[in-house]
Amino acid sequence: MIEMTETPKAASAEIASTTFSGVAPGCASHPVLFSGPMVRAILAGDKTQTRRILSPQPDYVDDIGGIALYGKNWDKVVKCPCGRKGDHLYVRESWWECVDNNDRIYYSATETPEDTNRRHYRKRPSIHMRRTDSRITLEVVDVRLERLTAISVGDAIAEGVGGTTSITPCYAQERFKTLWESINGPGSWDADPWVWAVSFRVV
Repeated sequence: MIEMTETPKAASAEIASTTFSGVAPGCASHPVLFSGPMVRAILAGDKTQTRRILSPQPDYVDDIGGIALYGKNWDKVVKCPCGRKGDHLYVRESWWECVDNNDRIYYSATETPEDTNRRHYRKRPSIHMRRTDSRITLEVVDVRLERLTAISVGDAIAEGVGGTTSITPCYAQERFKTLWESINGPGSWDADPWVWAVSFRVV
């Protein structure tokens, strides 16, 4: 929470992005969920960014290492759920669990158990993955705040939509738009929310 002596002026609609830099004193660890295709893109080295909706959406953006929300949200400070530069993210993904041997699991994105008979295996959703079962750890290398539709061609490709194929600039952004709406629903792109744009590397 921050103390404010006066109400700041409303932010201009021309604000493009706000960057938070610097390494935290110590390394925090945060969970992050990815679908099967995105896990495969990370493992292939094709995905090095992710975008997450800022919630609640701000009335005003202030570069203070967090987000100060003024107006109707004047008393709230929001930090990125993926942490900040230097923090680690452990990937949660869906998996198959062997009910006869809890130490043996199969990661759905890249593996299939020999026998999917329900007496032996059950598929588990990513939200329930334990930290100790995560096979991918990411280091946050950059966090910034921007409008969803402000994504550049390079960032759209970094989101993993291009794979190993060569795609035209417009197509890269269209593919990301399609991906976004498949996750967040029809109209979510046109809503153009503020999003956290998080860049990472596998460690």
